[in-house]
Amino acid sequence: MGLTSPAPHSRGRRRFIGYLQDPALFTEFLTQSTGEAAASTDTNDTQVTALRGGDVTLEAEQTGSALAVAAKRPLPKGNHTVTRSNKIKLMGVTVMEFKIWETFYSNGHTITKVVDADGGKKNYSGVVKMSKGIAKKQLGKQSFCKKGGPCSSGNTAIASIVWEGEVVISGGTFQVDKKQTLVSNVYGTTTSTLVNV
Repeated sequence: MGLTSPAPHSRGRRRFIGYLQDPALFTEFLTQSTGEAAASTDTNDTQVTALRGGDVTLEAEQTGSALAVAAKRPLPKGNHTVTRSNKIKLMGVTVMEFKIWETFYSNGHTITKVVDADGGKKNYSGVVKMSKGIAKKQLGKQSFCKKGGPCSSGNTAIASIVWEGEVVISGGTFQVDKKQTLVSNVYGTTTSTLVNV
């Protein structure tokens, strides 16, 4: 009797578990998020970085009602919601995600109130422990200059959360804290960051 190789799904399962227990992958995810430039967008957007032959993806995604109607004019009167998430997927399965969202009110000319701000996390990694701080919300100020036209000022909606984390490597741990911030303006453009604290 000859030796038989494991079934393909068995090899895939072992590879998935190996990735799930690999602190280097999660450290890379947290480190890469640190270097993330402020992403400014006025559309629903997903940025993806593939690692390990495409088995691992790091994703940054932005969605929301404000982005869907972003234009050269201020958002219509009413509440608008924007969401930002940073996640790591192993073989197509999301195993860690930080998500922040804000709802703000536009009077049709500027943002007058940040109605709500919060966030959530998903963490199936055994090598990283993360906890969420209290979401903060506030109005900010911004000047808007139309190309070739006059400038005017208005308010922005700002939401932020501090994520406190601990990564276990070779029996030791190290602290990694991240601040996730989301800033939206009355034209439906948002800026977001996930940086070290």
